[in-house]
Amino acid sequence: MLDIYLVVYVSDIVLIGSDHHDISQVKQCLFHHFQTKDFEKIIYFLGIEVAQPNIDTVISKMNYELDISDEIGLMNSKDFDLPINPNAKLLANQGESLSNLEKYKRLFRKLNYLTIAF
Repeated sequence: MLDIYLVVYVSDIVLIGSDHHDISQVKQCLFHHFQTKDFEKIIYFLGIEVAQPNIDTVISKMNYELDISDEIGLMNSKDFDLPINPNAKLLANQGESLSNLEKYKRLFRKLNYLTIAF
């Protein structure tokens, strides 16, 4: 039984499997039918760091987390408690409008991806 996973995102293809010979065969098939480049071992994919120190593979989102912290200017910030009333009611017409809504949408998408990826 062939256990190879082919992950495709836009123009990137990642092959995952334990049998190097089978992976080589799939690569040759892809090279034959498509114009591709082989970068051998993967280092980053979709913000996820992939390390292969030995036969095991380790994935980490730490660099992605640090990039988000740097982008929003929180790299050197300290932790603090901010008690929030869990029964507070939020209203659409209450409070101040966000000055840069796209910035917050982008941050929300990144944080959402961070929580669901792996």
